[in-house]
Amino acid sequence: MGLNRQAAAALALLVDSGMQMHPAMSIKEMRRIAAMRQGDPGPEVAKVEDFTVAGPSGVKIPVRIYRPVGFDEPTPPVVYFHGGGWVVGSLDSHDAQARRLANYSGCTLISVDYRLAPEHPFPAAYDDAMAVTRWICRSAEHVGVKPGPVGLCGDSSGGNLAAAAAITARDEGLPVGVQVLIYPVLDNRPDLYPSYREFGEGYFLTFRGMKWYLDQYIPAEARDDWRAAPMRAGNLSGLAPAMILSVEVDVLRDEAEDYARRLRTYGVPTSLVRYKGMFHGAFGLTHSITAARDMHLDAAAMLRDVLVGDI
Repeated sequence: MGLNRQAAAALALLVDSGMQMHPAMSIKEMRRIAAMRQGDPGPEVAKVEDFTVAGPSGVKIPVRIYRPVGFDEPTPPVVYFHGGGWVVGSLDSHDAQARRLANYSGCTLISVDYRLAPEHPFPAAYDDAMAVTRWICRSAEHVGVKPGPVGLCGDSSGGNLAAAAAITARDEGLPVGVQVLIYPVLDNRPDLYPSYREFGEGYFLTFRGMKWYLDQYIPAEARDDWRAAPMRAGNLSGLAPAMILSVEVDVLRDEAEDYARRLRTYGVPTSLVRYKGMFHGAFGLTHSITAARDMHLDAAAMLRDVLVGDI
């Protein structure tokens, strides 16, 4: 067990070029690195539009809407939440991923620039995620997307937000049709999962780093709140069908795969794909890792199969 050749080379380049973030850095420096750590610019899409959505207490949440190429009629919407430990990341840092998912899936992708910790701890990011999800579910005609089921998708901390939003959508009767979670953060109890010990050092996202991200986002008094850790939700029945993408060499691997098994226990149609030899963060490295492109294609296929239908 270990990294495949392309992943090992990509990880070495990230580390050697100073692109690996760690808790000893200032948050300002971490965000600067995250903004720089982009691969290729991604494909052209039919149209890109920037909007703001009204959030809680007068907050204006920036979103970026990507219309896929090749479609003249409105296409189904997918709300996308970027990764970055709830601390770093932006619309720009995940622009290429959003473009690929839009074109590959044939869906309109709505990327969300939710508020970041530690300036805005939980539940700020969750509240922003739900504000945009409700907006899309209730305002399809104003957004120019096809009315009907909505997709939720996110990577890492964004996968956490997508999973929590899927549970709330069920409770509120919102028309969420599918959730795609890419190496998601689903719990805040690292000691429960052997993968934290097995891959805690040397594979980009470390045990120490992940605990630091959790501490920035989730106050001690909120650690039991399932909206911060969907694995803690008491009832997962009736959720939208799920696809969970895990990577083999990742502290988060075991909780992602445990969540897939738990969803199945509750009768939720769930597919789980583990990408061998891949590390956390590889999803954005399609320019250097072939399997990263496969992750985009697989995630997009799930969205397309559930949402696009006969368009």
